[in-house]
Amino acid sequence: VVGADEAYRQAMAKAVRNAANVALPAVVSVELIGTGDVGKGEVEQDAPTSGIVVDADGFILASSIVVRRPSASILVVLADGTRHAAKVIAKDQHRDLVLLKIETDEPLQAIEFPTKNDLKIGQTTIAVGRYGSEASPIVSRGVLSAMERLDGIALQTDARVSPAFYGGPLMDLYGRVLGVLIPAV
Repeated sequence: VVGADEAYRQAMAKAVRNAANVALPAVVSVELIGTGDVGKGEVEQDAPTSGIVVDADGFILASSIVVRRPSASILVVLADGTRHAAKVIAKDQHRDLVLLKIETDEPLQAIEFPTKNDLKIGQTTIAVGRYGSEASPIVSRGVLSAMERLDGIALQTDARVSPAFYGGPLMDLYGRVLGVLIPAV
């Protein structure tokens, strides 16, 4: 017989997996490849970060961390592992976001943004991203710890995230997007 605590943990784990699975088809890995100062002619690669397909025609929202350093190219790795060169379409300096565009023959699965969220401090949050050349899923769970941060434009979560998550979605337990993960400083 499973105790109430064990049943709760199993239910929570299942809810987190289900919510992440809603987003994962639209979450991509973003790799930066550029000329580094490591040596004459050597190519340096920054650690990958994440992004979200926001339109089936290949538009991807990512953290502006991908344009902070000059790079020779930006590569997007889709959920199926295919790699595509991306170009920067727009930058939102205030929100630390960038819009990328890739060309692909097949329509992409875009994430749905809700028109309204009913946010409550303390609700469970799920950070979703992809990492590496295989675009492996990464997931972290926390709570919504504050709203209207950074001049009223940001939510704060205590979900453990690294730069690999930046550009990925922050979600609730029902798979609804709450926001896009960016560095707080």
